Amino acid sequence: MRGREQPGMVGRKFEQWVVLKYYAGMSLAMGRDYYLCRCECLREKSVCGRNLRTGKSQSCGCYRADMPKTRRIDLMCQKFGRWRVVQELGTGIRGQAIWLCKCDCREERVIRCGELRSGRTKSCGCYRADRIRELWAGVSGPDHPKYAGGVRAAAIKFYDEMRRRDNYICQDCGKTQEQELKDTGKILHIHHKDSNHYNDVPPQRPDALSKLPRYHYAYD
Repeated sequence: MRGREQPGMVGRKFEQWVVLKYYAGMSLAMGRDYYLCRCECLREKSVCGRNLRTGKSQSCGCYRADMPKTRRIDLMCQKFGRWRVVQELGTGIRGQAIWLCKCDCREERVIRCGELRSGRTKSCGCYRADRIRELWAGVSGPDHPKYAGGVRAAAIKFYDEMRRRDNYICQDCGKTQEQELKDTGKILHIHHKDSNHYNDVPPQRPDALSKLPRYHYAYD
């Protein structure tokens, strides 16, 4: 049977792990033998028996954190995208070195070594903002993504079509848009029954309903 207990595992020591007991339920669910283990730092954790036997798991992470700094990759003063490493701050909960970095725009953040070296982070967000400004430089009016308060021209046209379809009447209470304008100065909102929608890709028409603003925000 997959996940059955391997003989001689309980009580055995693997590097800094000591096997305390066999986890029957987890082993049956995962299809591998799992054991409750205690590290030398007294932290307990469930570990796959295969990882213990092959040496893939040697501790809860404290062993790696206690490794001499000479064995770590020194990132001091190196540049990763717009980040420049300025100070080592120790290690995170998984034993990975964490660094204080400063962006070209002078924003400072604490970042893990792996995120820097993999290119997962290249700036504090200013690079993306600058790229957007470059792409839309000189573009104005309905073609600009920020047109009319951040709603695209195509979406505005779509919303007007939905209001006309519903005769400018709230589909919850029957109040007209003209009455709402007189009372609050607001027009009908378009409510999407499917919350997973995007303004730049208007949803299907059966999904949209005209509603007063208070019903739009309160709709569950």
